[in-house]
Amino acid sequence: MADYQEYRRRVLHRRWRRRFMAAGLLFLLVPEDIARGIRTLLADIRAKQPQAKILLLPVFPRGERPDDAKRRNNAAVNALIKPYADGESILWLDFTDRLVQADGTISKDLMPDFLHPREAGYRIWADAALPVFRAVCGK
Repeated sequence: MADYQEYRRRVLHRRWRRRFMAAGLLFLLVPEDIARGIRTLLADIRAKQPQAKILLLPVFPRGERPDDAKRRNNAAVNALIKPYADGESILWLDFTDRLVQADGTISKDLMPDFLHPREAGYRIWADAALPVFRAVCGK
């Protein structure tokens, strides 16, 4: 909580033209708590930065196999947060299907620890997000 208070103090008071922010998750929490935290973050940004466009991404898949408990947890979070996107000020971009193979597994070549992407994973992320950023920023 102290980190979030510091974030609010240092970041939310500034007026943004463009801003990229990625929020990590505490996987000890249940999906409802994670979703509530994301909703709070979005509400704070909206209150302090009403002009900001927010690109809301799903929590990336994790765990090698699709039946991994942590992956199911992430999917539950995503189901809860997707409705937060209104299509105008909060945009939903889901490219997680590009991070898994046809059988639902995650390749070690893409995510060696089945959680954090390698360069190829970041490239997938950038390729998906860049057109949205360009459209929003008018460039």
